[in-house]
Amino acid sequence: MTVKEIAKLAGTSRGTVDRVLHNRPGVAKEVQERVLQVIEEHNFKPNTLARALSRKQVPKTIGVILNSVGNPFFDDVLEGIDQCLADRSSYDITLELVQLKGYRSDEQVKAINDLVAKGIDGLVLTAMDHPAVTGRLKELTKKGMPIITVNIDLSDVTARTDYIGCDYLKSGRLAGGALELLSFGGPLTVGVVHGSCDVTGHNQRLKGFTEVTDALDGVTLAWQVACGDDDDLAYRQTMEQLKTNSPDVIYVVAGGVAGVLQALEETAGKTVAITNDMLPITREFLDKGVIKATVFQQPFEQGYNAVGRLIDCLYGQDDVDPAVYKIWMRLITKYH
Repeated sequence: MTVKEIAKLAGTSRGTVDRVLHNRPGVAKEVQERVLQVIEEHNFKPNTLARALSRKQVPKTIGVILNSVGNPFFDDVLEGIDQCLADRSSYDITLELVQLKGYRSDEQVKAINDLVAKGIDGLVLTAMDHPAVTGRLKELTKKGMPIITVNIDLSDVTARTDYIGCDYLKSGRLAGGALELLSFGGPLTVGVVHGSCDVTGHNQRLKGFTEVTDALDGVTLAWQVACGDDDDLAYRQTMEQLKTNSPDVIYVVAGGVAGVLQALEETAGKTVAITNDMLPITREFLDKGVIKATVFQQPFEQGYNAVGRLIDCLYGQDDVDPAVYKIWMRLITKYH
């Protein structure tokens, strides 16, 4: 009997059976009991287990590319990656990590090529939605390399195996919903600090936000800039706008939050913000009342599940229920 056969009889996935066999967390009690019952009924012996799991001793190298330099959101993503590798320590896995600053397609393609040259077996990355990046990834997927996009997806889904992250359109709508609540006090002007136009998720989030705000009476877009997730640039752009056009609310689409908040603090005006994520600085300015709401998108789980999904693909356990990897979001206020 194989792990796959146990999974079929227990009505679950091979990944779940593997977690039960290695006593790892994340399995419901009733599912664990079903798996153990099948193992007992079919006399699944340790030597059979050794054969079934021997593939875990085959060395694999995984590459991870994150546009994380200067963006504290990814600190928790990296913690999730490290925890997943610790939980999968019975696998013979080597990690090759590349961290980039900002969004430049040539730098991302070079990082991909450098990792391929090192002999990676699979890749996790925050992918830019740029033809050069998409084209290179499609070449690799056609050759059979599993590619998992994390936090940021591609519009061409044939360029990757799976996506682990939030629903950006929905997150933008959640932020728009927060603005709707603020607008009950009367007309509002809004400034937007965008991330990068070459990132599908950022564009989708802004689209979701404007879908809501366009339907609101009395809400006017005052200005829009793009900071590329760079705090220094976000600070300069926001300060420049506040000199002549201070809106009631600034919506920070992606990174650059610290820069925007620094500008708001220095100008000491009445402008408030709607942001994403729960960073230390976000918590601080939520408590101060400067940030009225932020959308939390589980960075730890994104990192953990992205690497876990890649490992499942590399070791033939890619029938895991995709629902396991859906990322939920919630809107947080100072009263969280």
